[in-house]
Amino acid sequence: MSQTVETMPDAEEVMRRLTACDDDPYMVEKLYPRIVNQLAGRELTGSGVVMGLTLAISDYGADLGDIHGPIVTKTLMIRLGHLVKHLLGDSKVLSDAQADLRELGITT
Repeated sequence: MSQTVETMPDAEEVMRRLTACDDDPYMVEKLYPRIVNQLAGRELTGSGVVMGLTLAISDYGADLGDIHGPIVTKTLMIRLGHLVKHLLGDSKVLSDAQADLRELGITT
């Protein structure tokens, strides 16, 4: 099945949308720049958005080490549905991303 492609907004707008979802200073400073790097300005499908978020979260967790990394990564993965909604708004790409999240067992 072919997914719809959407051009993600520029870095400033991606950061604004992420901050609207959760403005925790630590996430804004440490995690969101990684997400912006993965997504901003790129043409992505819903699967591409989920993959970009997953890569950013995984890299972030890996940097936290073996003790804190796995639990922080799992906690952030639970929030993927919220991040996707804020990043994509109401679009066909959102529906595709949410379908991927449901296949991963993540509620949206």
